[in-house]
Order: sequence, then C-alpha cells, then structure tokens
Amino acid sequence: MTIKGKRTGSLRKLTPEEARSQFGGGFVDRSFPEATINNILQRFSLSADHESFKEYLGFQLGLYRSLERDARKKPSIEQEVKLLEEMLYTTQEVSARLCNLPPEADYYFNEIGRSHYGNNFSGFKRQILSDLEKLSTLVVLSERAIESNRRRTGRPKEENRARFLASLDAWLEAHEDGLKKAKATDILIEVCKALQIKLPDDPLKVRKQINAWRKYENTLAEKSS
Repeated sequence: MTIKGKRTGSLRKLTPEEARSQFGGGFVDRSFPEATINNILQRFSLSADHESFKEYLGFQLGLYRSLERDARKKPSIEQEVKLLEEMLYTTQEVSARLCNLPPEADYYFNEIGRSHYGNNFSGFKRQILSDLEKLSTLVVLSERAIESNRRRTGRPKEENRARFLASLDAWLEAHEDGLKKAKATDILIEVCKALQIKLPDDPLKVRKQINAWRKYENTLAEKSS
C-alpha cells in the first residue's frame, strides 16, 4: 500500500544514532548542558554516580520533551467537548432531515434504494435512525465522562513537568543516602534552570508538585491492583 501525503515523512527510517538512543517509547536526550549539570552535582556534593544520573536525566528529558510535543498537538479538553457538541448537533440534524424528506427526494430515495440494495428506503431509514440515536447517546455519555473525569482524576497541574520532577526526585532518593527533601528540591530546581524548564519560584510549590504526582501514581497503582 502506498502511503501518500505528509504521513510519509512521519514514517521515515531512523538514523543509527536515533535507533540506539530510543528507549522505553521515548528518546534519550543528551542535549542538556553537561558541564552545567556536572557543576550542579559537584556544588551539592552529590556522592551518587554522576554519569548514572546524567544517563537517567537524558532518558527522562527525552520523555518529557516528547510528551510536551504531543501535548501541543493534542486538542484541549474544551476543544474535545466542543467537537463532541458539534458531532451531536450534526447527528441530530441528519436524523431530523431523514424524518422530513421532501416528497421528490423521498420518492427517489425509495426508488434508488430498491435498485441498488434490493429493498425500499423506509426499512433502511429505520435502521439509520436507530443507529444515529445510539450514536447520539454515545456522544452525550462520552462528553459527560470527559467532564467528570477532568474533575475527578486528581492529576496535578502541569502533569508532565510534575512527572519529570518526581522521576528525578525518586532517583536521587534511591541513590543518595540521607538526602533531605529540601536539598533534593534545590538540586532539581537548579537542574531545571539549566534545562530551561520553568518552575514555581517557591521551592515548597515545587515539592508540592512532586508529592502530588507521587500521590497520583499511588492512586493509579491501587486502582490497578
């Protein structure tokens, strides 16, 4: 099958470097300023292996940037709801039109229906109206579910950034004995500055984002167990 249009470019063959760096659904991104990261780790007297941290940082940074790119392409919840509302309107409009066909159109719908499909249009119309009613129900229930899920998920704001912070924080916690949360937060703030990732000015708010993501992850784990 020939793939046409813009999709062809999106399916290009990876370079050997990209193929080697791809891992876990994202790309390892080593484009961070390594000298600056080294300086940060030394300044905070981190005894954990610096190369291991940078390797992990590269993976998490690649995942973070990949998700950020996807998020920019994805419609917002408000846009999704609007699209569903438009779909519902269109579905209801089609149903109304089918139920109120002008006489001439109704005649030819039946004539052509018999010649093409072997039966008149009235039976076909009943099936279409039934399917459109089911579709309308699906649209309405999906819209309600989206709205309800948005209020209930407990996902922290800036969830991709929160996930990135929490992942690095978990690495530091696992590899640096006796590391206090305040120091870990300061390290993460400096690392994000080097990466030009904007964070709240208050370190307590940064820690709050990390805690919110961890709580969200725990909630998901409990639901799946």
